[in-house]
Amino acid sequence: MADTDRAVDLRAEKEGRRLRALRECFHRALKLALECPAWEEFAACFTDLPEHYTVALFDLYQQVLHLTRANSEAEFEDICEEAQIWTKLHDLEQLCQEQGLLDGGDNSTRPTNRIAPAAAAQTYRMQAKQQEKLELESILEQMQEQQAELEASLQQKQLEVMQAADQFQPVISNLEKVHQASKLWATRPPLGEV
Repeated sequence: MADTDRAVDLRAEKEGRRLRALRECFHRALKLALECPAWEEFAACFTDLPEHYTVALFDLYQQVLHLTRANSEAEFEDICEEAQIWTKLHDLEQLCQEQGLLDGGDNSTRPTNRIAPAAAAQTYRMQAKQQEKLELESILEQMQEQQAELEASLQQKQLEVMQAADQFQPVISNLEKVHQASKLWATRPPLGEV
């Protein structure tokens, strides 16, 4: 158990103040929300039940609280991982350190040759937007290349269709003659009447 506590302490040192504060706040809230009442308080709520049922119910209640706590902690970690909270808080921590802000958050400790935190955040946002712009331009370029390839393929297919239609043109003109002859044949007088 001491090894796990030591590993958690070492990880917490690397995480920074904001990450530790978020995790501690969550654990305090969870502890307060899932605090198990004393046996006497619990039993007072179930005076109509026989004591052996109340004992079993209290044991079940404690198990539910324990499982809820464990599941909530796991879910908290999953949500933070999914939303990249740790990365974002780490980036914020790095920005504050770059600006010379101490963990206490006292702005008077910022060196005079550093830019203000708001300006640093704006610079960081601008860099992120520029990176996003480059990625979007790359995607646009790929899409334009793909569109050009598809248009060339379409033109090739249209040309092939036109060439195939040209090959069938003599057949169509012959069929037209047969069609005209069929119409004349249908309008001719019967053979015996001529």
